[in-house]
Amino acid sequence: MRARVYANTADAVPVLDTGSQLACPPLPIEKTDFGRDPLADYAYADGEAVGVLWFEPTFGRKLVIDFYDAYGDGFIDIGRLWAGDYWESESNFDRGSTIRIADTSKSYRTDGGDSQTSVGVRYRKLSLSLSLMGMRDRDKVWKILQKNGTSQPMLISCYPGAADTMYEQMCTMICKLTNEANISSPFFSRFNVPLEFEEV
Repeated sequence: MRARVYANTADAVPVLDTGSQLACPPLPIEKTDFGRDPLADYAYADGEAVGVLWFEPTFGRKLVIDFYDAYGDGFIDIGRLWAGDYWESESNFDRGSTIRIADTSKSYRTDGGDSQTSVGVRYRKLSLSLSLMGMRDRDKVWKILQKNGTSQPMLISCYPGAADTMYEQMCTMICKLTNEANISSPFFSRFNVPLEFEEV
């Protein structure tokens, strides 16, 4: 994965070139249980990946992003592309953050006693808390809360560039805030905000 920013659309030399970097890979195919799951299940599930490339904010009128499949057949299906500013907190979020799968399926019993399920949808939910925010982090979080609220989606990446790429994949998602985020001040010059997100 490589990104280049050009000051003007006609320029041939970029003002920023990240060079080729390895995007966060999906689950290795040898870890899947072929033959045990329904036919073609792997064509539509468990193979998705989130590729994230971070670089310093740079002014430009043209952004070119190249994707390479070094180990596959050269076909890459890209569902969403996000580009924009980002924020990284000075202090990490607290221990005890949780990522979980929410399932809206409903199980019931038939008159004959069989267990049946009305299949719903599954999505991820992420909960974390920032309890050691300084004033700069507090101000940035406040601006994000004001701008996005609970209606606008955002990209969350809890472990960017982690050695554990599978956990990075699990905790990176396009999501919306679902709780009323209250910023409190537990002690002088430090601020706390609990945050809950749902995958869109």
